Amino acid sequence: MSKKILFLISLVLFSRAPFVDAISAAEAINSTGSNHCLFSERWSFGKNIATEWQDEYRSFLRGTLSPARAFSEALAMRRFTKNVESRLFAEYWISRALYQAGLVHVAFSGFNTIAEGAVTEETQLIRVAAIGCINQIAEKYPAFSLSAKIYIKLKSHLETKLDAAAEKTILIFTARYFKQQLSNGAPDSDLKQLLTSLERHKDMKNVSKSLFLAKNGFHKEVVQLLEPYLKKPASQDLVSNLVQRDQLRLILARSYFVIGEYQKAADQLKLIRKSSNELAKALSELAWQYLMDEKYQDAIGTAMSLQAGGMRRTFTPEALMVMAMSLNEICQFPDSLKAIASFKSNYEKTYKWLQSWDSTRKNGETVDLYRSAIDFLKKKSEIPEHVATEWLRSPVFLASQGELNLIASEGRSSAVLGKQGAREQKLLAQQIRLTAKELKPEIRLARAKMKPGEALPVQIKSQLNALKKMLVHYNRLKSGAPIWRVVLANSEKQALVREFRLIAQVKKDFTNRNSKMLKQLEEVAENNQLIEIEIFNGATHDIIWQNAHPDYKQVAQQFETDQVASPEKSWDWGKTRALAEESGEIWEDELGSFKANIFDNCSSKDRYLALKRNVSI
Repeated sequence: MSKKILFLISLVLFSRAPFVDAISAAEAINSTGSNHCLFSERWSFGKNIATEWQDEYRSFLRGTLSPARAFSEALAMRRFTKNVESRLFAEYWISRALYQAGLVHVAFSGFNTIAEGAVTEETQLIRVAAIGCINQIAEKYPAFSLSAKIYIKLKSHLETKLDAAAEKTILIFTARYFKQQLSNGAPDSDLKQLLTSLERHKDMKNVSKSLFLAKNGFHKEVVQLLEPYLKKPASQDLVSNLVQRDQLRLILARSYFVIGEYQKAADQLKLIRKSSNELAKALSELAWQYLMDEKYQDAIGTAMSLQAGGMRRTFTPEALMVMAMSLNEICQFPDSLKAIASFKSNYEKTYKWLQSWDSTRKNGETVDLYRSAIDFLKKKSEIPEHVATEWLRSPVFLASQGELNLIASEGRSSAVLGKQGAREQKLLAQQIRLTAKELKPEIRLARAKMKPGEALPVQIKSQLNALKKMLVHYNRLKSGAPIWRVVLANSEKQALVREFRLIAQVKKDFTNRNSKMLKQLEEVAENNQLIEIEIFNGATHDIIWQNAHPDYKQVAQQFETDQVASPEKSWDWGKTRALAEESGEIWEDELGSFKANIFDNCSSKDRYLALKRNVSI
């Protein structure tokens, strides 16, 4: 096949791939960044927050206060304190208790309200702590939408003196918000403004900027930013919770490909973990890199790995096309035709299903793609595996399903939490009655023994104070119970709205993926027709040439023995084909270390002619 046709096919197909798939009060706060909304969160309180509230909050962090009890204490703090700092901390505590109760959506809303407020010296670090909690939630549930109002306030935070941990919290939110805006298709002018907010952290800025540059096709600049960053040990990686290193390697490899650095692209793809969601893409693109670098045996071996074991179920139609082109380049024409035939047989069902779906959609009929995906997971659907696995690997589906699972969990928790709150109130009332009953005769006996003017014994005073505290906590719990029930009820009402939004988001993503898969199959099929023409032309010339050199086959047998790669680095073409047909598993410690153990018939012709001319090669 001519280099011009090969390059045009690869460039059109490769440039179509997206650059990335929807690509944690007072005097001082020890805001350690990652510790926000964890029990390891630590606070150093000043004089504006009474000792009573400090002790109660520390008890909550130690896990000795239930979420319902902590919620009622926080409500009481908000009701009885007057200074702005204490009231804002109470708001934080309310959201913190809801978060600990598993009502993440309600807590997220509360943290947003805190973080969106005006930045002042007395409230700043409480607002930073709320942003830290938002970071924690967004890391676990990427489908949560970050607030633009918070981003607007970040400039006010950064204009003041912040400790390193607080600054890190602000910058993590900024980088996460940038990534979300990039995925949502925000204007380049807005994205550039966001990048200026990351100047204080080199890695965060470089990684975020590389995503922006990759989207806009500035591949040399992407290489300049990502190449040094990815050389750093993973243990020193501060940005991996924002963008996975495997995703960045895939982006860097694509940039290397476009600028013609095929070996460097292959090196990056080999480093992608086998547990990565990007594995199928990495293998498909690794085959392309080898093909463009004229390493045909490597290209065939890598493409073959996508036809074996569980990888056969992934949507990677270009791998078989790469295999066909590579086999054609080494003059293995029959096997090249078999690779094209394999594409037709492997993807016929997928193509027909996508065609039918597309026709149905154009006729105004709808198919519940989300339900189809869930049915596939339950083994109740006839959706082709190539389509279903492409859906299930979608970052949009994974993030949305994570939040849908959370909504289901919140629904189950609401009923349990309501009962727990009522039970705790009942148990506290029983404890008060029992303590009062036991204390009453002791007080009578002490008073009987007391002389005029004497005070009650210290021990009894201590018991009375403890009883008063229990009464205070009981009244707080009783006062907070109605509000607690309202919060739980509102959480349940909002669940349906959230579910509808998330499922609609997944359906839209599946629709886009279906359209891309159908277009890709049509393109590969069209390109395979060109390859077939090349194969038949080459095969025709090969037959004529071999007829003109009748002793070639006998001489080439020795060439074939000499040319085979070492067994530990080779595929056995026959065994591999059989293994793929039996759905066996083929693994290796490093991607792309396999080579197809198949004879290069083209180069052997040159050696044959040289031998005939007595020229040593």
